[in-house]
Amino acid sequence: MTITTKQLGDAAEHFVIGELGFAGVAASKMPDNWKGYDIAAARPDRLGLQSISVKCRNQASGWARAVYLPDDEFDWLAFVYLDSAGARRSWLIPRAVCDLEFGAWSVKGVTHRALHVKRIIKKLARFENNFALLPDGSDRARRLDNGGTVFVTCPDDGVSDGIVTWDGEAELMTSGAVPGVLERKPRFRRADLV
Repeated sequence: MTITTKQLGDAAEHFVIGELGFAGVAASKMPDNWKGYDIAAARPDRLGLQSISVKCRNQASGWARAVYLPDDEFDWLAFVYLDSAGARRSWLIPRAVCDLEFGAWSVKGVTHRALHVKRIIKKLARFENNFALLPDGSDRARRLDNGGTVFVTCPDDGVSDGIVTWDGEAELMTSGAVPGVLERKPRFRRADLV
């Protein structure tokens, strides 16, 4: 059975809404073809609604870019990517970061902003699985040179996300804040955290 682009887009929107809910963010899908964004969301500790535009691409499409129009009205861009093996990855990126990082290009006189998935993975890793809608994303997870991920105390809310320290060493533990991210528990020195 072939999945249409409409089905893929709808699935991505529902996936993002579900993950936002598990992160404690209330979210609702907007009607189809709503101008500028797809989801309205609200964190209980912040005032006001946040608008989220959802983009989904798969490696098979050959068009592995997150694209939006400069006049699209959204606060966050959710990019859901399916690789050739069917593994799913996602990023929730603040609009201000998108405007800084995404390149502008013109097609038939219409300006678009786009960033290829390879650049998103490399430059915007701190926003992967950012379903708590943290503005800088980096406080929740930092990637280590050895490929592991370390969760650190988030200064916004003072919540510890799984670091246990003994005599200058720490063991990485799974975090409830970002389920499914960790596959192993690498050991690292306290110096790796800075």
